[in-house]
Amino acid sequence: MSFLEIIVAVVTILLGGFAIWKKILLPIYRTHLAVMETVTIVKTELKPNGGLSIKDAINRLEISTIKSEARFRNFVELSTPPHIGFFEMDNNGYLTWVCKNYRLVTNKTSEELLGASWLSTILPTERDRVYQEWKQLVENGAGGVLTFNGIVEKDKQFHFVMKLTPVLAKTQIVGFVGNLEIKEIKINEHQR
Repeated sequence: MSFLEIIVAVVTILLGGFAIWKKILLPIYRTHLAVMETVTIVKTELKPNGGLSIKDAINRLEISTIKSEARFRNFVELSTPPHIGFFEMDNNGYLTWVCKNYRLVTNKTSEELLGASWLSTILPTERDRVYQEWKQLVENGAGGVLTFNGIVEKDKQFHFVMKLTPVLAKTQIVGFVGNLEIKEIKINEHQR
C-alpha cells in the first residue's frame, strides 16, 4: 500500500467517522443533554422552596384535601339526624370510615366495624345473603341498595337500608360512599 493510499484510507475513515458522529452520535448527545437539563429542572421543582415549586403546590393540595375532609366529617357528625348514618368504603368494598350514628346504634367502635367486620352487625340468618349481595354490588361497581336487619341488644333489633354509590376518578372506581337509614324495630316478648 502506498503512502497516498494510506492517506486516502485515513481521510475516508475520518470523514466516515465524522459522518457517523454528525448523523448518529451528535443527535444522541444532544438528546442526552436535553434530558439531563429536564431532570435537573424536575429535581429542582420537586424540592420545596417556600412557595412556587411543584412540591409546594402538592403539599398545599394535600393539606387542603385533609382540611376539607375534616370539615366534611365534622359536618356529617354534627348535622346528621340519629336515624341516618354515613360511611366510606375502599374500592374493594371494605369499610374505611363510618359516622357516629352507626357506631352508636351498633354499640361498636370504628375499629370493630372496619373492613368487612360491619357484617357482624347483621342478623346471622341474613348475613350470607347480605354478604353475597354486597360482594356483587362492589364487583359490578354500579352501587345499589342493601336491606338487612341487625340485633344490637337482646331487645333491640334494627332495620338498615344501605345505599352504596361508587366514587370515580375519571373512569376508575376508587371507593364507595353511602348512607344507612336506621330504623328500630320493637321485638315482641314471644320473638325473643
